Amino acid sequence: MSRLTEYQSELIQTTTCELTLLRKGHLKCANEILRFRRAGMLMAHMIECLLEEDDYDTDMANYFMEQLKELTRRIAVNRCIQTYC
Repeated sequence: MSRLTEYQSELIQTTTCELTLLRKGHLKCANEILRFRRAGMLMAHMIECLLEEDDYDTDMANYFMEQLKELTRRIAVNRCIQTYC
């Protein structure tokens, strides 16, 4: 699923912002982004594991993919990223 790779890439890109936040002393915001990113990477890993099964549940994979999409959207519009990055 190319969408999965796209979402993973977006999550990895937040690392730059997270580092910027740390350098500027915005620890609370950096921690918030870290929590979102960790949750997203965990969800992406769950999707990868699910897709490796021969008879994976398409509905479940689509559900997790939508959740990951929503999470990456929430990161993009996060006030910390909008304000400091």
